[in-house]
Amino acid sequence: MNTVWYKTPAEDWNSALPLGNGRIGAMVYGGFGHETIQLNEESVWSGEHKDRNNRSCAQTIHDIQDKLAKGQTGEAERLAFEAMSGTPSQQTVYQTAGNLLIDFFTAEGQEIGGGDVSVYKRELDLETAAATVSFSMESSMPSTAFFSKNTQGSSISYTREVIASAPADVLAVHIAATTPKSIFFRAYLERGNFSTRQYSLSDDTIVLEDTHGIPFCVMATAVLSGGKCMTRGGCIVVEGADEVTLYVDIESAFRKRNYYRKGGHVHNSPARLAAWCVDRALRRLCFASSQPYGDFRAAHIKEYGRWYKAVSLSLAKDEALEKLPADELLSGHAGSTALAELYWNYNRYLLISCSRAPGTLPATLQGLWNKDMDPPWGSKFTININTEMNYWPASMCGLGDTELPLFRLLERAHRNGKKTARIMYGCGGFVAHHNLDIWADTAPQDTWIPGTYWLLGAAWLATHVREHYEYTLDKKFLRKYFYLLRDACRFFAEFLIPSEDGKHLILSPSVSPENTYRLADGSRASLCAGADMDNRILEHLFRATLQSAKDLALPDTDSDMLHVRAMLAKLEPPAITAEGTIREWPFACEETEPGHRHISHLYGLFPGHSISAVRTPDLAQAARKTIEKRLANGGGHTGWSLAWILNFRASLHDGVSAGKELETLFTKSTQPNLLDSHPPFQIDGNFGSLAAMTRMIAQSEQDGSRIVIDVLPALPPSWTEGSLRGLHLKGNIKLDISWSEGGIRAAELYTAPGTTYCKNIAICYQNRLYEANLSDGRLDIMNVLPSTV
Repeated sequence: MNTVWYKTPAEDWNSALPLGNGRIGAMVYGGFGHETIQLNEESVWSGEHKDRNNRSCAQTIHDIQDKLAKGQTGEAERLAFEAMSGTPSQQTVYQTAGNLLIDFFTAEGQEIGGGDVSVYKRELDLETAAATVSFSMESSMPSTAFFSKNTQGSSISYTREVIASAPADVLAVHIAATTPKSIFFRAYLERGNFSTRQYSLSDDTIVLEDTHGIPFCVMATAVLSGGKCMTRGGCIVVEGADEVTLYVDIESAFRKRNYYRKGGHVHNSPARLAAWCVDRALRRLCFASSQPYGDFRAAHIKEYGRWYKAVSLSLAKDEALEKLPADELLSGHAGSTALAELYWNYNRYLLISCSRAPGTLPATLQGLWNKDMDPPWGSKFTININTEMNYWPASMCGLGDTELPLFRLLERAHRNGKKTARIMYGCGGFVAHHNLDIWADTAPQDTWIPGTYWLLGAAWLATHVREHYEYTLDKKFLRKYFYLLRDACRFFAEFLIPSEDGKHLILSPSVSPENTYRLADGSRASLCAGADMDNRILEHLFRATLQSAKDLALPDTDSDMLHVRAMLAKLEPPAITAEGTIREWPFACEETEPGHRHISHLYGLFPGHSISAVRTPDLAQAARKTIEKRLANGGGHTGWSLAWILNFRASLHDGVSAGKELETLFTKSTQPNLLDSHPPFQIDGNFGSLAAMTRMIAQSEQDGSRIVIDVLPALPPSWTEGSLRGLHLKGNIKLDISWSEGGIRAAELYTAPGTTYCKNIAICYQNRLYEANLSDGRLDIMNVLPSTV
């Protein structure tokens, strides 16, 4: 299924349809007589960069560690609040660019809508990335059809198509009608109290400027066939047109090299920076509007199709369900394969739309789409799981290039993180806490003990360098970004301290992200020394760095790698509690929220590699019990948390539970427009679910010099038959697979001609391993499996 459609206009933002070209985003409501298109541009944020590093931290950090070692947790938390909080405590936030509003009228000046409208349809075509609104209404205008010429009361069909084009890098709204000279409307821009100037630039172009944060402008221009166009105040007014295309661009001063390099601290006045944005937008719109709309549209579809068609999923068909609108499918058929297939395709569409060129920034907590000036959690890059989850599916779903903006942000975080490491902790290397913003600010965000004082953001993000490389085997990429792995390790080489018994190296202070435990006196606490997530992220980081050094032929005597090996050997392995679960904190304690949304102590199960259903069955069983305990106490109550649990189920080869929890995700944590609900909306649940659904069909992992490929490890029982084609695996390998009645029917591995790939592989099917060799770049998996399979 490739169409998300509805019978009625969107009632609110959570029903509107998202469009994006990686830089410009839009939410299309699809009203009859009044269209709202909410606008975003990835670099519209609330202000310039600030150096928020707390200068008191370096003198205080050892006191905090000492108090934690002595069990004086309350005192440690008081000191952390004072000495580790950013100054000021808040980073910049992502903001809406405003709304494009269009009021439609009849030739008599009456607003279109109400009971006159029929045959309404609002849809998002995932294969063309176009949102379309179509409806019909009775008109008093004479018909021009030959069989009813000059008769009254003819029917007019209106169509509006909205496209966010990457080749032209603008948004287009194409308006057409079946009756000539029947398009009448006014279009205008709106941003509430946050617009410095609004004006008409010419008789077909309007502008909104704002300089409260990063200076930017929104510009819209109209191209007509027939009729007339004029501007009145800040409105474009069109009368009696046959067809109209509105082209919209949004430009910010972040794109000005000097402004970008200096974090917004430049001598240019905000007004001059806004004028620079206007000039840039005008040039872009002139270029985009100079071609026929048909050519503009064709170029968009061709470019987008190369992304979307690279991988395809097909599940068991149900023609009756496939004819239903998305909201009815969601509300009445949450367990259907029709909804699962549509959702998988939709999530790939979202990732293509919000994280790629012409954009330069990664997906925020809300992807590219945010309607607020002060959005929930600032709509930043939350890096204690959410940003990482955004990119779990990228490489496996053939969208590895969507991850490149994340590495560009991490490059800038490296520069800031070196400064944070030196000023706040007196260490080399680089460090980041649990949030980044547009400026890649690495100082602590907020003053919230359970989340703010966590030092593993850069470490976790750096592991994505290795994970990305394992899919592509691109040595040039690994060589370019290896310094991120190395410098993340360098920080911990200086910052880790011995455990009280001297057996291990531990991170202090730390937290198990956003969770709390109860002290002996009954009070709540969060800070600790050596939470299990610390150890598993560091294990992931250290192993990734050592393997990357080996792949880049660094000598075994490299001093950094000697330190990394020594640290790896001193990490505490996962521990199992008396009740058979994975231990979260470094000591036995009561959890204050046993159903907490974060399940950080299962990092080693996914996305880490410490726990495996095949390699470590005892730890896998403890992980199962950990999940069941969380769920029994109300866990999985947010969309992204449930998406993480879905990935755990896939790793544990539990298709039955995966199917049930996917249905729960649809019924409890999915908005009418299929966006994920925390609540409110967060896009990480969409992308985490995409990764999980894909991993239910196939998974891959590097194990020394070989790639282990797990086929059909966690297929939900309702997915009785289907196929997945073009799936990307580690080792630069692709997979086409089909199944029926829950069993494998056909599967082939292949590689692109002339590329480097891993020849040494093992196929895991039904928890049994079968060694194989991909010597000629192709392999029929059915020839590897026993004939009884």
